[in-house]
Amino acid sequence: MNRKLSTWNARTFQFMLEYRLDWLELLVKHVDSKTAPRRPLCSGSLASYEGMLMRCERCNLAVDRDVVAVLNLQMWGFGFTPKASMS
Repeated sequence: MNRKLSTWNARTFQFMLEYRLDWLELLVKHVDSKTAPRRPLCSGSLASYEGMLMRCERCNLAVDRDVVAVLNLQMWGFGFTPKASMS
């Protein structure tokens, strides 16, 4: 029951957002949020660093995990997916 209650607000928000976008005749695109964390620019793997920061294993850049999540979701929403490995 706790698991159902903890996700209720997110589902309610999703329903209201989908309803409003449908009313405005805008497209709703669902993106899988369970993909591995990757840095949007270099596609390097991200690991926890300090608190909300994550460090890229490829270029050693430390970025806020929420910012990376938003950028990745935006890229995936437009059809650009970070590649698992780039040579």
